[in-house]
Amino acid sequence: MLGPWFDLLPGNYWLNALALGGAALAISGTIAGLGSLLGKAGAGLGVVLLMLVGTPWGGVMVPAEFLPSAMATIGAHMPTGTLVSLITSINYFPEAATVGQWLTLAIWAIAGMLLILIGALIRARRNRSEIGQ
Repeated sequence: MLGPWFDLLPGNYWLNALALGGAALAISGTIAGLGSLLGKAGAGLGVVLLMLVGTPWGGVMVPAEFLPSAMATIGAHMPTGTLVSLITSINYFPEAATVGQWLTLAIWAIAGMLLILIGALIRARRNRSEIGQ
């Protein structure tokens, strides 16, 4: 809606959609992965880490220049901070290199999927040992 309807995002529609989808996958995958590995406490930890810490530290609400340097550095490598930087680059600085931002989102998404897999394998092993006893 922001791009084609309201003309607020002048960049490529498909790149914007891919960035938003990649960030959604990275965030939800990590939260689900922590939930799979650690249960409800892990899902809660993921929400706190990625949404309540990652959003303000990522420069979503204020520019990263207004944050203490350590917070801005950590926030820039969280999915929400990476998304803000990537959307800005796609729409307003199309010649800027974005490989690092895409790679950061991919690493978070892959890490989330690996956490889901590890959690499922641990549960399967635990269930097999309970059935065998």
